[in-house]
Amino acid sequence: MPIKPNTKYSVIDLETTGSNAFGQKIIEIGIINYDGEKIEEVYSTLINPEKYISHGITMITGITNEMIADAPKFYEVAKKIVEMTEGRVFVAHNVFFDYRFLQREFQELGYVYKRDVFCTCKTSRSVFPGLSSYSLQNLCTEFSIPRKAAHRALSDAEDALELFKMISSKSEIKTLREEMDHLIPAQLKDFDFENFPETPGLYFMYDKDSALLYVGKSKNIRGRLKQHFKQFQGMMREQQLKSRVERVEYLECFHDLPTTLLELHYIKTMRPYFNRVGTRKNFRYGIILNHPSKCHAPGDEIKITKSVEDVPLVYSYGSKRGAIRAKEMIYAKVFGLVFTDLNFADQINNYKRVLGEDLFYKKISDHYEEKLQVLPDTIFEKRNWSLMIEDNSLKSIWVKNVGVVTIEETPDMRALLLPLLKKTFKKLHISSQVEMMHAEIH
Repeated sequence: MPIKPNTKYSVIDLETTGSNAFGQKIIEIGIINYDGEKIEEVYSTLINPEKYISHGITMITGITNEMIADAPKFYEVAKKIVEMTEGRVFVAHNVFFDYRFLQREFQELGYVYKRDVFCTCKTSRSVFPGLSSYSLQNLCTEFSIPRKAAHRALSDAEDALELFKMISSKSEIKTLREEMDHLIPAQLKDFDFENFPETPGLYFMYDKDSALLYVGKSKNIRGRLKQHFKQFQGMMREQQLKSRVERVEYLECFHDLPTTLLELHYIKTMRPYFNRVGTRKNFRYGIILNHPSKCHAPGDEIKITKSVEDVPLVYSYGSKRGAIRAKEMIYAKVFGLVFTDLNFADQINNYKRVLGEDLFYKKISDHYEEKLQVLPDTIFEKRNWSLMIEDNSLKSIWVKNVGVVTIEETPDMRALLLPLLKKTFKKLHISSQVEMMHAEIH
């Protein structure tokens, strides 16, 4: 929010047991209430986090486990924090960090803590452009703000207040856009939700070294990004992602299937650190036809294998249980069985005796091959996407306004694509020749 007249502020700094609000705790808080002209009240206390303070945190803050042993617990100071900050703007340097920590602590007490916020770090990037760093330490050095005790809550709050006064005195502050969102992490330079469309597609998050951190897809890119950056709840990895992202890009794509395939493609080839689905490797099962000479008992006609490189895409599975179930369903559908673990083997053995080995095998193999028949190739004049499948493998995707994207098909990718393609098409389009599947957006 912009600085407004007749507004009161609480300038706050926290020291914590770690950098993530999930699983870490506050060990010190400093609050300075400021009315825009003078300091009204100051409060500072150590807080017993009820967990061990690591040596690394002690080296940074100087706070030891002995120092917090007799300190009040958070629930004992919560009322004071609420009363001091009631009706005031929550001001902090990188407010994203301090505000979400307090929200998390209050959430554990069953209380919803919500305040308007102002980030001195984020605003400094606009008011004082061109600096090499916008850390509190660097800004204090740049503007000759004397530091009493770095990385202690009250001292850092005092430094943030001095920086806040400098920001308030700058005439440029009046030109700051009122919609500046201080909940967005400060390191996201020139980020504006208005620059992202409310249309389907992919979005990409990068760190300061332009390494890809995360690929996501959404039916509303702008809305999904707001969920990422404007909400303080979420898993630990979500919070870590928000603290590291420094650039966001997007790619519009108007049909769910190619969008999902492109998402998987980027995940499998770029391996973003924060994408879990798509980076797993514990797949690899499939079912293939066994040669009649190797069929010595009912059930041998279909073989379960972990070597899925030569397994048709429609028969590749992510788990052994899935492969076993698929194998059993072939026998059940061919012979109309309602099977259980107790009578399944006996039933198929009876069919084999009645039909004879050759006919029995033919029925199984015919049903196995049935899924591999080619879907009639329908081409729309105004097609928006297409999939190219060659030699039983997905080779590339063509998307309108994007072009052709080559798919690196690996066993991992196959296992991820399979359920998606099965869900989308009743009969998968597979041929030994190059074929195209086209779809039109309705």
